[in-house]
Amino acid sequence: GKLVCRLRDHTHCPSDNEWSLSSVVCGICDAMKQKSRECVKCASQKDKDGQMLFSKLLKTCRFFSTLLLKVIQEYESYQHDIAETILIFLLELTSSLPPSPSCEISMCKPKLAEIEANITIVLE
Repeated sequence: GKLVCRLRDHTHCPSDNEWSLSSVVCGICDAMKQKSRECVKCASQKDKDGQMLFSKLLKTCRFFSTLLLKVIQEYESYQHDIAETILIFLLELTSSLPPSPSCEISMCKPKLAEIEANITIVLE
């Protein structure tokens, strides 16, 4: 809400101090990639702390995916500026999550279903 509205006024500012739309999208994508990798690693842990961390990371990923969708929707007319960034992000995300052959971690079906429901919502 507030972040998106504030950014709308600064998408193409010449000042180096202002955030451009592409830098915001890159930041969200990078944060989501990092958190989704951590989430996949935590999914294989069986202890209580690992399970709690998995839940928190999953919520964080859901937040980033929702934020990314809001930014993309808000700046629909600028999508040509960020299309390549989004495409690369989606390819990296899908290759880092199970059941991708490049994902080295296997996990139980309930955890996989949680990840699919919360992280891969961006793909839709």
